[in-house]
Amino acid sequence: MEKAYDEAEIIQRKAKILAADERPGSHDYEQANKSVDKENELVYEDQKTVIDAGRQEREDAEKIEAIRAKLASNEIKSELPKKLYRAFTINPSKLSVEKLKETLIPLNANGSDPTKISDGNELGVYMSTNEQMVEKAYASGCGTNIAIKCPKFHDGYTLVDHIKLPSCGIILEIDTKNLDIRKPEITPYLQGIYNNGFQGDEWIADAIPANHYKVKKFILSRFANDSERFETEVADNNIEEAMDLIKTEFQKRKEAALKYKEFLESIPEQARINGYGLKRKWQKYLEEERSEAADYVKKNLESFENVEIKKLSALPYWNKISKFLSDKGISDGEVVIIDDEKSWESVYGSNDSKSSHKPKAIILKKEIFNQENISEENISWLIHEIGHIEFYKNLGDNLDEYMDEYHKKREYAASEMEKAAFSTQFEYLKSVGKTKTECLGFVEKYLNKSFGKDQKEARRKELEQIESYITSVFKY
Repeated sequence: MEKAYDEAEIIQRKAKILAADERPGSHDYEQANKSVDKENELVYEDQKTVIDAGRQEREDAEKIEAIRAKLASNEIKSELPKKLYRAFTINPSKLSVEKLKETLIPLNANGSDPTKISDGNELGVYMSTNEQMVEKAYASGCGTNIAIKCPKFHDGYTLVDHIKLPSCGIILEIDTKNLDIRKPEITPYLQGIYNNGFQGDEWIADAIPANHYKVKKFILSRFANDSERFETEVADNNIEEAMDLIKTEFQKRKEAALKYKEFLESIPEQARINGYGLKRKWQKYLEEERSEAADYVKKNLESFENVEIKKLSALPYWNKISKFLSDKGISDGEVVIIDDEKSWESVYGSNDSKSSHKPKAIILKKEIFNQENISEENISWLIHEIGHIEFYKNLGDNLDEYMDEYHKKREYAASEMEKAAFSTQFEYLKSVGKTKTECLGFVEKYLNKSFGKDQKEARRKELEQIESYITSVFKY
């Protein structure tokens, strides 16, 4: 670009014209004047060019700034993680599909500043890019305190008066598409342990609707690095199946804890507090209990063929029973399974299941009870026998006296024992959708097998009594 002429240069040029010939009409004067006018035009054009160039430079700078801002915005968007993770713990008995379809909202708001959580960080639903962090920090037995009270005992470390049960850790995977997320403001004194000291970043949202997250894993554990930790992945978003596994396992842990409580109550206080040999005593206690089924076989079934002792939890349909009895403290015991039709009928007659009070045992016909596709009615008979065993246990030292009286009176259905067993049985049938009419038909079929044609009056009395239990169950 050519340099613009300044005013001083123009004055000098006009002075040259006057010096050459001051007469306005002279040839030299006219030529010089034309030359100055031409140069003035050049000066104007140069100045206009400079102004236009400045305007263009400003416009270019504004465009560049807009492009930079747009690039920066796209860069931020490209840095947003597509998936984030969050975890929390819950009492397994309160686990439900409905609970896992709720909108996630911020918890633990600061009482003095509602814009922050209790530790001073910004209020929001916290998530992390690090799945391992949320699992270790928030899904490993923290946040809940589930325990069974028991006599004080030494747990190998110190004296305690409870048996700790596992809580359920739930790991969520969050889809951030169309979800408004941001980096949280971290209070200065916590910045040194950002993301709990793990690699990755923390993000927050004001709320997370259920359609933005899915359950990835369930974990049962009492504390971090629990050697008895149990976990299950959620396959194909089948939450109910995974939940059933967790609830069944939790019930087993609860039953084991209740059994340990029984053991603690059975030994002297000094033995509990001292702790010496406690593990050995516990093993002996379990062996003695397990031997009840074996004792029954030895005393009563030596002539039988194909006799097997099996844990209830090993039965193909145990999950159904455990789920129904979860709040009744039914322990995971053993059953005797017999595959000897001829011998069975000679001892147990037309019944497909029986229970023994001494030793305590449940006896089942294999062809009925050791298959996966068992009918609800047959499952209900096993629940009936479990009801007997629980009734025997509750009688404690009074069991023998009660059973002697029971056999003397010969009042089968009218007894307290049968009332408890039948009521639980019909509660189960009701829970799986059976009607009162169906239950009555089921009982009549059972009584027809149990009573001969010449026992009509006895059959009528039994039916009347059992019908009263059905009516009571279906009353509400």
